[in-house]
Amino acid sequence: MRYIILVFVLVVLCSPVFAGDGVTTKNFSPPVSVEWEPAFSTYGPQMVIHPEMFYKSLRWELADSVSAHIVVPPGSTYSILADILDRSLAECSPEPYLTEPARNAIEHSPGWLRQDLTITFSRMNEIFQDMFAEVILEADSPYVDEIAFSVARMPAEILSCSYLSPGLLLENAEDIYYQASLLNYVELVEYEDYTTARYRIASDDDTSWVEIPRDIYYWYVVHPKITDETPMYLDRFVSLASDPFAGYNEPPFGAWWRSFLWSESDAGYSPLCEYLDTIDVLWAGLHNTIDGNGAVGAVTQFVQDVLEFDSGSERPHQPLRIYTLHMGRCGEHEDFTVAAARTALIPSRGAEAISTDHVWNEFYAGIGWHQWEPVNTYVDDYFVYEDGWGKVFASVYAPRSDGYTENVTYNYSHDTCDIKVYVLDGAGRRVDGADVILAAEYDDHLYFDTWGTTASSGVALFRLGAGVRMYGRVEHPIGSYPTSPSTVAPLLSGPGSDGRTYTRTMNISSGRMPYLYYTEAEPPDTAWGMMKLVVNYSVPYEKVLGTSFFDDVDGAMYIQRVDSGSIYLFALNETNYSLYLAGEPFEAYFAEPEADSGNFEFIFPREENIYLVLSNYSRMRTYETIDLDVKLYDGTSGIAEPPARRPEMVSISPGYPNPFNARTSFDYSIGGSSGRLRIYNLAGECVFHCNITEPVGRFTWDARDFPSGIYLVSVTDGEGFARSRVLLLK
Repeated sequence: MRYIILVFVLVVLCSPVFAGDGVTTKNFSPPVSVEWEPAFSTYGPQMVIHPEMFYKSLRWELADSVSAHIVVPPGSTYSILADILDRSLAECSPEPYLTEPARNAIEHSPGWLRQDLTITFSRMNEIFQDMFAEVILEADSPYVDEIAFSVARMPAEILSCSYLSPGLLLENAEDIYYQASLLNYVELVEYEDYTTARYRIASDDDTSWVEIPRDIYYWYVVHPKITDETPMYLDRFVSLASDPFAGYNEPPFGAWWRSFLWSESDAGYSPLCEYLDTIDVLWAGLHNTIDGNGAVGAVTQFVQDVLEFDSGSERPHQPLRIYTLHMGRCGEHEDFTVAAARTALIPSRGAEAISTDHVWNEFYAGIGWHQWEPVNTYVDDYFVYEDGWGKVFASVYAPRSDGYTENVTYNYSHDTCDIKVYVLDGAGRRVDGADVILAAEYDDHLYFDTWGTTASSGVALFRLGAGVRMYGRVEHPIGSYPTSPSTVAPLLSGPGSDGRTYTRTMNISSGRMPYLYYTEAEPPDTAWGMMKLVVNYSVPYEKVLGTSFFDDVDGAMYIQRVDSGSIYLFALNETNYSLYLAGEPFEAYFAEPEADSGNFEFIFPREENIYLVLSNYSRMRTYETIDLDVKLYDGTSGIAEPPARRPEMVSISPGYPNPFNARTSFDYSIGGSSGRLRIYNLAGECVFHCNITEPVGRFTWDARDFPSGIYLVSVTDGEGFARSRVLLLK
């Protein structure tokens, strides 16, 4: 038992860059800031402006733009070339290695699934890409989304194992629509690019229809995988005692559990459809009851009728084999209950407390999950194990069909604590995609308990039942901690305290993560300054690969979304861009390491091409998703007098006081809602700048850290320009 396109140069170090829902160009909104920021802290290196530019302004014109939603794979790079000759931006993304059918299948699928489909297809060879692309392309409406989801959210290792037939995914989808047409308590709801279900639920002598979230429908009704088994056609009469794949056989000798359980049965038993033909509600809201408790009660009765609580030497987790043996302990009951429930279109999953040797189920109704264990007629009785059985849980998790585990300890334990595990390499750098395995101590013995995966932050967070000593182990391609196999290190030396958060660090001292060695370049004595980049970006989420433990297919990996990611961002000239690609130390005009969002202007320091680089080089198992907007502005009209039609709209008052020795204030006005204020010394150096976010306002300059001298203050809104002069005396 129990896991982007214009004229640029884009180079990928290890993997290709994936486009999200495509690349589009759209209007740019200037960055808005309500804070005054020190010069050069956000907008790149210090730029020296010729003195005559104090009296004249550049007329910036938009030359080109790129707006994209991209995915940068681990160890990879997305780059944009700003070409000074063509006055253009160019991005050129080597596509991920996909066959033509795979590309067509991705395009044929709903937009919200294309990113995950691209990742999954890119992790398979061409034979399996074509196999699973074909079933998506040949599927009739309305089955495409269900099939595409099953491919996108299935570990690539399982899709590539030769036992999962593409035709099974079609049969699985067809069964869902057929069974929905016969059930009185469920209706499928079709939207433009996805499907979900709504259920009739009884409450307080009344019934109402409640629609479940999209992801609940796909993960816990549609997905053909339950826990650690491989979805496959099964000859149910073949023993799986020594080989979990021994019973694989295509139809007609092999069957699919959703089809079989619905309408077929062994002698002396009834098929599931007969238990459900008069049921009008999903759940009647009754606790620990079968009769009158809707489809939940009916499936509870079906499980009790079909399975005895017992086991022999064979402990299968294929639902059809469990049915054929007509017996099983809690593990078999967990797997079989999920299969029966999903056949009845009840959203269902397992719940597991491995270290205390018990598992059960949950079903989704109304707006949340409910405890369920048919063998004991437990329905919505969360604390029966802690209060009634005397269990002391280290953790409880709900396995998702791809092997990821959702921590649900807070539902089953009165007292809980959190433990935050930081995983670092031998140089103290964060390790992404590290598998953190926890063990619990009971009666001086250690038992496997749960696992999780670090994000790019290097952190894995667990909620645990307070009261259990915990131990941990980390495994990753760069090494493990402890280094000896099958060993663990203490995490909590004593029982945890309720409500407390513990922080622990685990170092893989023998390993090193990939790392970028760079320095920030010294600014030139004089700046060319005739072109500039305006960049807005954010990393709203990332997707991390984690190991699915206990799966029949060794090395199967799930993909888990983590809100908020980060990326390295650089502005490089061609020489240093080449050094970067070669893995050599390089100099950057501008650098933002591990930033989750930002906006900045970059004025070209020299008359040379510039590469904007978004690097995921230092990650090994994390895909970073980036929303990016880049605009290239060109001072094509050169140095020109400010437009005569705007002076009355852009103004700045003389500083007061003037001269001054610490602070001076200016009143300003601009023609729009956003602009820019800059302060220069007589050498032409911009020593301070900030955004203006109101058409009229006052700005106070705190100059205590600046030397005495004359300073020029300029205000611009992109079309008009005004200036003032102040004298700082100390």
